[in-house]
Amino acid sequence: SLVKFISEFRSKEEHSKIRYLVRFSNVLLLISTLVFFLVFFMLSEYLAINVFKDERLIFPFRLFAFLIPIWALTNSFREVIFSYGKISQHSFLVNIFPTVANVLFLGIFIFIGLGVNAVFWSYALSLVLVFIISFFLLRKCIDIFKKDDKLPKKVKKNVRKSLLSYSLPFVFVSLLIKLHTWADSLFLGYFASIREVGLYSAALPIALLLSLT
Repeated sequence: SLVKFISEFRSKEEHSKIRYLVRFSNVLLLISTLVFFLVFFMLSEYLAINVFKDERLIFPFRLFAFLIPIWALTNSFREVIFSYGKISQHSFLVNIFPTVANVLFLGIFIFIGLGVNAVFWSYALSLVLVFIISFFLLRKCIDIFKKDDKLPKKVKKNVRKSLLSYSLPFVFVSLLIKLHTWADSLFLGYFASIREVGLYSAALPIALLLSLT
């Protein structure tokens, strides 16, 4: 939805609306993801022991709980960058840098002896780096901290209303898509072990590639 509204406001040179839209959407996103963080963090031990039956998952669950707000804001920043036509920067932040950083950190952490936890820490640090780089590239597109005193309250209200009315249906659809995507791994983790989940996650992409031949 950010891409839609930012493109519209840019065509009309309504930069104050863009700044307000980005600030409001990110604050709303931060609040909602902090709720998810708290819920998932508190349920991490229960899910690891009672659902997946492996206490080794407590640490990665809690680590990923901390990453939920960072992941959501990073996606928001990248959407703003894309909306400003920075296609090469967006592609770099989505397709190139995360993979390179993840592999690099993974090799370093395995070398220093972190074992299985190297996978989790490499993902976490690469995501934090993408978040930082995305934020600085966002600031080059638009100064989100500049005050918009000239923007009337009625206009701000209309911006909020338009964003929410357009975005809310996509929230539920996105949740259903994510649930559908992870359903097989979740059920496998419940009825089997994390070893089988790992083997399945590695074999599935290969099987999908073979189906194209």
